[in-house]
Amino acid sequence: MKRISVPIENMTETLMTLNISRDHAEDIVSLFEVVDMGRSDELALPVMPFNDCGRHNLTRKDMLITLFSFWRCVSCKEESDSELLQQALGAIRALFFVAENFGYQNVSTRIEEWWHSTVEPRGSESVTLEQWL
Repeated sequence: MKRISVPIENMTETLMTLNISRDHAEDIVSLFEVVDMGRSDELALPVMPFNDCGRHNLTRKDMLITLFSFWRCVSCKEESDSELLQQALGAIRALFFVAENFGYQNVSTRIEEWWHSTVEPRGSESVTLEQWL
């Protein structure tokens, strides 16, 4: 199975756009595995048990934001017809539902806003979040 990774800078910046402080974003990034990609280092998603996120010093809300940030970075670097893009969008869709069900309305709202501004304008291959609901 292919390792999925994202540039470190992209992950840190994305976390910060979701109101995570730089210090906390760097703490979160340190939980990821750093992968040498030749010209740069990237982050690979580690196993992060959602029901045991306290051992990573993350709240469930932080965990959702972290996972959304990772998959958002993946989706932004992929071509519109790639299989990995479809996997990333599916993961983001699932995180939207988890955020809704846990009552993290501000997280689900941020996911929905991102979806409307980024995914839907990509073209006819993309499905609106409302169609997926």
